Amino acid sequence: MRTAELASTLAGQGLLPVVEVFSVSQQLIDAQLTEQAIALYRLWLEHARSPGAHAVLFNLGVALSSMQDDAGAEDAYRRAIVLHPAFVEAHLNLATLLERKGDAPGAIALLNFVTGLTNPAVAAERDFHLQALNNIGRLLEIKKLFPEAEAMLTKSLLIEPKQPKVLTHVIHLRQKQCSWPIYAPIDGVSRQEMIEATSALAMLSASDEPRDHLDAARRFVAEKVLPPTEPLAPPNGYRHDKLRIGYLSSDLQSHAVAILTAELYELHDRGRVEVYAFSWSSEDGTPLRARVVKAMDHYVPIAALSDEQAARCIRSHEIDILIDLHGLTLGTRPDILSWRPAPVQLTYLGFPGPTALPCIDYVLADPFVLPPELAPYFTERPLYMPHSFQINDRQRQVSARPSRDSCGLPADAFVFCSFNNNFKFTEEVFACWMRILLRVPNSVLWLVSDHEAVRQNLSASAQRLGVDPARLLFAARVAPADYLARYQAADLFLDTAPFNAGTTASDALWAGLPLLTCAGKTFSSRMAGSLLLAVDLPELITYNLADYEEQAVSLANAPERIAALKLQLQENRLRCSLFDSPRFVRELEDLLVSVAKTPDPNVRDNVLVILSESDLAAALAVAPELDYYKTFVFDAGLVDKATQAGLRNIEFIHWDGCPDYFALDQSSNQLVYEIERALTAAARDLMPEVNLLSWQHLHLYYMVKSARWYQGMWHDLAHRFDNTLPYIFLNDNPAQFYWPSFIPSLILLETLISRGVEFKGFSAGGRGDHPGFIPLLVRGGEAPAAAEILTHLPTCFYDAQYFNDELDAAGKDIVNLQAKYWDIPIERAVNVPLVQLSECGDHLPAELARQIEDCVEQLRRLLGELLLPYIRTADYRARQAQHLADLFRAQIWTYFLLGSYFEGARPVKMLLSDHDTDYLGPLVSYAAKHHIPVLILPHSKVSPDLFFSYDNATSLMHPMCGETILDAGGKRVRHFDLAYPESMVHQTAFPAPLRRIGLLLNAITTSGGVYNTRYTVYMDGIKRIVAWCRANQVELLIRSKPSYTMTALLREHTGIGEAALHGWMAMPMSEFAGLCELCLMYDAPTSGALEFLNASIPILNPVPEELSKVEARVCNPRVVPRASVEKTLTTLDSFVADDMNLFYFRSSQFQNHLHSYKDAHPLRAFI
Repeated sequence: MRTAELASTLAGQGLLPVVEVFSVSQQLIDAQLTEQAIALYRLWLEHARSPGAHAVLFNLGVALSSMQDDAGAEDAYRRAIVLHPAFVEAHLNLATLLERKGDAPGAIALLNFVTGLTNPAVAAERDFHLQALNNIGRLLEIKKLFPEAEAMLTKSLLIEPKQPKVLTHVIHLRQKQCSWPIYAPIDGVSRQEMIEATSALAMLSASDEPRDHLDAARRFVAEKVLPPTEPLAPPNGYRHDKLRIGYLSSDLQSHAVAILTAELYELHDRGRVEVYAFSWSSEDGTPLRARVVKAMDHYVPIAALSDEQAARCIRSHEIDILIDLHGLTLGTRPDILSWRPAPVQLTYLGFPGPTALPCIDYVLADPFVLPPELAPYFTERPLYMPHSFQINDRQRQVSARPSRDSCGLPADAFVFCSFNNNFKFTEEVFACWMRILLRVPNSVLWLVSDHEAVRQNLSASAQRLGVDPARLLFAARVAPADYLARYQAADLFLDTAPFNAGTTASDALWAGLPLLTCAGKTFSSRMAGSLLLAVDLPELITYNLADYEEQAVSLANAPERIAALKLQLQENRLRCSLFDSPRFVRELEDLLVSVAKTPDPNVRDNVLVILSESDLAAALAVAPELDYYKTFVFDAGLVDKATQAGLRNIEFIHWDGCPDYFALDQSSNQLVYEIERALTAAARDLMPEVNLLSWQHLHLYYMVKSARWYQGMWHDLAHRFDNTLPYIFLNDNPAQFYWPSFIPSLILLETLISRGVEFKGFSAGGRGDHPGFIPLLVRGGEAPAAAEILTHLPTCFYDAQYFNDELDAAGKDIVNLQAKYWDIPIERAVNVPLVQLSECGDHLPAELARQIEDCVEQLRRLLGELLLPYIRTADYRARQAQHLADLFRAQIWTYFLLGSYFEGARPVKMLLSDHDTDYLGPLVSYAAKHHIPVLILPHSKVSPDLFFSYDNATSLMHPMCGETILDAGGKRVRHFDLAYPESMVHQTAFPAPLRRIGLLLNAITTSGGVYNTRYTVYMDGIKRIVAWCRANQVELLIRSKPSYTMTALLREHTGIGEAALHGWMAMPMSEFAGLCELCLMYDAPTSGALEFLNASIPILNPVPEELSKVEARVCNPRVVPRASVEKTLTTLDSFVADDMNLFYFRSSQFQNHLHSYKDAHPLRAFI
């Protein structure tokens, strides 16, 4: 870089200004030339004499640190501090370096110095002060100085209470110290904020409510986990002779996970499976670690790799099933899983609760530890072992039984023990233990504690509860074999609740000590119960603390029962299922084989379609599987490149339309391209960049990218597939995937095709033709599954009605879908009381969001189960269930947004379409009778008779033809029909004066050039509305899809000239976008409604005046400067009478402008 050369010359002469040093060095760093930047810094420091030298030294330290030169960075920071002792940033960075090299005392000393340098009352110094306090607290916690750590972090919270991450540490510190209550007040922090700051691990002890565990896990994922990316692994798995199992963990060392699983790896049947470990475990030099590493067929260290690099490493080994042994525990790397490096991913053992990780498919469990009623609170699907979920190592050595005297125990006392981690102790359980000691006079409680604060707190609690603290005995840590032997000196293990013993419970049972547990409602509170069932001791499981207490006292007073229990454990130890590790491994392998995704050997190979350079590049990313594909290339220029890249079975298909249509991809401001690019993940899954097609299921419609494919290509591919595929015409509108009837039609096409059903019932828009679609479904034999799916999709009532009629006609004995419709999971969500949205800001109540997510999750699971008999491929089945659940979520949020806007926070529960008037009237009456808010989507076929029955509906608004929104000085009127303006008279609630009417029109459709039968009424209605508006001096704004045809028809057949219209507005591409658009303008939040809203509506922008060119140019709107936008906004209320203006709106770019405009103009009904 010439600039850098000049800067170096000047720096060597001592002539380079310090500001230029910063500027040029940053340019070098941005260009990945950090070493040159370091050299420039050093050259300048050598020759310059400047009061800014301390800042240059600081930047030098940052650059050296980025190059892992910690020694050089430390020297630079220290020199900077010498020049400027109050340089806070240098102290903070130096403290970080000292911590990194293990000098925690040095780091704490520096941070304490910073707290003295900074004043939290000064805004510019406040963040530095808090950072120093928080880092001191964190380091003290690592050093196990728990009281001091809590004091430091509490001090930080008293300065700034809104620090949820700091609060998380304080709560867990209290658990570790047994400092109860853990939610003791802190000034400025509410109890609810404390609960929401409780980590997923801490929540296992804090609550026995499954919902709390799931919420805590979801918070962790939302804050710290990468959203799912494009999967690295192929969805249909690999073709391996043996199943490749990968274990993912950093605990393959002296850790509870390795203690339990060591023999698992050794016992795997090498004739069936190949075992991999992908580990970032530290080398602790223990025999256990050496044993685990030796047991692996392949031990792959990934500590030095980034998460993405680690995921790609795993992918390169073609792992069939990846088993995460971490969950949400310390040291986890969940982002590795987000890349989905394996077709099947499950979690096991590391975290006894839901992980909420979106790329985890299964959790290994058993029917007791995760019963069916608990499954809705897990994002993972339970994978049930027939006996206990927990593996054990039979090779653990137990030393000779120690004497009680050597353990510091009284010889004649009854010894209760609980060697669980102290953070599992709760105030309630400890109080129960103390009651047990009071009722068993000659007894002691033997515990383990590494911290004096714990011993002091427990002793003080015992004293308060009337128990002599001397009856609490604390054991020190010893070697593993001696630790196991200690259990033989005790009489009964008292388990903790709601976070049971896991490995510790197995230790006690392996050593022959009976264990008493209290099973609760969560996975973590049922672990010990699972183990007791597996050792045939169900009588030691209780289900409330009262019974737990009674059972403990009873056993303490019955030494013969204790002796019998110990004898049973000793005699059955190697025969019971808990310690029958060989059987566990066999059953585990059977289970893993059953869920592994492997291509069907009887099915023809898949298809790879190459249309462009980007497709070819994406295809090469799956190079290991390329031999499995038949490759169709549509661009002659790519044939040689594909061959040279190693693709096999290439066939070139000449297609003239291909190159021209690809031009859309070259222009980022093309409307279709922009919308497609911004669609949700679910929509993108429907239109993948490289389409890997299964010959088994023939999902050819899945490869259709709307900006690339059209009828000519479809014919070519259909011919290649022997015309066995459904004949579907697709237009260039990506939003077609969001038509309510299209997605359920799409998901069920596969089963129809697989049954050989001749299917031609699709319209040009890609939507199912209902009268033809539903009978075919029934005759295809998929009625039960289809019925369930359709009744669980709110906007598919139309489909459900046809389905019900067809079933009735077929004599099927199936529950009436119209009645069943109201039993869907939304029933629970809609009954949540809402506050006015104006009081909610940009977010709906958290409780509502939580219940909706619960409904979505239940629906996803239900759909997955319903589709099981019909879709064999598990991944495809899961994706379809997820697509439908996501659509359900979007629609539910839409209901709440609209209901809150139109009904004063009453959610819309029923969304109907008036395509068919035969059943709409009765349903409206049904809704009115049951006080159900209703949203009706008017269509051009609406009849006048039906229209007046709408007054029975609670709400009526939707941006389709025949609908209006009225602006009358701050009040809103719901509707009138464009064809019959007399209905305006019928509405007695019209406020006065009425200023403006926004008329939302759909384009008039034609069939073979002939307008539909509603055309005359349609145009006559518009004309009468215009006349009414003129007579009453009401401003008229018309909104429609940009269409020259529509414009010409209005002019030609209604007598409406440009001067008669005050404005013309573009219809959004998606009907739902229009709903959210309206909510946005009236402060109703759009979060959660539709993720693609911001990009699905183009930018606010006048289109060229020549309306005849609108159709050709609408896909290429010009991007205008902000000033132009501001000018447009200021003129929206005063349209030029002789101009036609077509406006576009993109909320993400101009939301602030729109809100400021709205503040000055309280009601603008046309947006």
